Amino acid sequence: MNFTRGIHSFMLIVLAFALIFGVLAIASTVRLQFKLREQPGLSRSDFIAAMPEGAAEIAEDVFDEYRREFYGSGFRLSPQCDLKRVYAQESEDIFDIAKQIAARRGSRPPTESDLCTIDATESFTARNLVELLISLKK
Repeated sequence: MNFTRGIHSFMLIVLAFALIFGVLAIASTVRLQFKLREQPGLSRSDFIAAMPEGAAEIAEDVFDEYRREFYGSGFRLSPQCDLKRVYAQESEDIFDIAKQIAARRGSRPPTESDLCTIDATESFTARNLVELLISLKK
């Protein structure tokens, strides 16, 4: 009988921790969505127009990838948007997005040197990502 009470107590403690962790995860996601809504940015067409000449298709891919990652109505992205700060991304996250876009475009994949560049840049912007992808064209 005491053994059964011990298991039930343990299960309740585990359930309480799981609930707390779940609530914190949901709160973090909601906070990020509100933060993104406050972020000034451009519509898709304005974002593409603000990029260097000849980079329209790459800019479309970058905008669409971030809209997929951080969905929300009225999504906006600025070329000067600091991807590390606004989207709470690490250098490896940005590198992975660059790899995904490069693979879809048939470009060469980014190298460890590119990762070091992303890592060394304190404020890595959406424009920097477009420029990196331009440099990866075959």
